[in-house]
Amino acid sequence: MCCSYLVSALMADIWAPAARGHAVSLFVVCVFIGPVLGPVVGSLWVYLFVQVPSILKFGDSVAESHLGWREIFWIMMIVTAICAILMTFFMPETYTPVLLQWKVSSALQHTGFYVNVLLQARRLRKADPVQNAALYAEHDKEDWSLHGIINRTLYRPFYMLYQEPILILVTLYLSFIYGILYARESPYHVNLTD
Repeated sequence: MCCSYLVSALMADIWAPAARGHAVSLFVVCVFIGPVLGPVVGSLWVYLFVQVPSILKFGDSVAESHLGWREIFWIMMIVTAICAILMTFFMPETYTPVLLQWKVSSALQHTGFYVNVLLQARRLRKADPVQNAALYAEHDKEDWSLHGIINRTLYRPFYMLYQEPILILVTLYLSFIYGILYARESPYHVNLTD
């Protein structure tokens, strides 16, 4: 749930609008099937690794483990770390401006003028604007100074809230829903302490 806000951007980057509906529906099914299958998989885990070993008298069970009920969280952490490492090395880049910058970089390598992609593209466009008009990356238009970054990351969301009233309503609604969700989950730490 921590990165669910990135899903819409990722879906827009990866899939075309015609196929995006299937991808979003598959994501939503995965989000809702996790809490449904969690108790089933957890009870199967307890049956296979607690009851069966204690009945057959071999090996350590979760109940006899020094980790106790925390073992399932360690297993989830290990699986999540493995997935994160695999995604870091095998997930391709999907952000269009970065892909365009790579395309400009490869075009500049073929011309033999590869020093810095952005600077070299600007120099080539100045030297021959007609022939090198295609050597352009989206990052050329963005302001990467401190003021530009602060403007994009801090000012733009508030400007969008000011311009679009529906965003204020959705923000208030989600704030209320998440407030109820986290207020409901706050007393669980009392039950889980030793």
